[in-house]
Amino acid sequence: MITGSQDGKINIWDNSFNKIKEIQAHSDIIRKIIVHNDDFVTCSNDSFIKIFNNEGEMKKEFKEHESFIYAISSMT
Repeated sequence: MITGSQDGKINIWDNSFNKIKEIQAHSDIIRKIIVHNDDFVTCSNDSFIKIFNNEGEMKKEFKEHESFIYAISSMT
């Protein structure tokens, strides 16, 4: 399970709901997390979209917006 919070942190949990990793992913509230293939993608009020692998390592970031990003969706 993956959760995001208002402080910009992502938490990754195992199947027993034990937190196994915490990541400072964004500088503002995380609005949405989606799973896409073997990765997960986040968007935030900091205007970034970020792609992470399933270990929580950031693979890529996009800053194509100038304001809050409220939602993302997978097209596959």
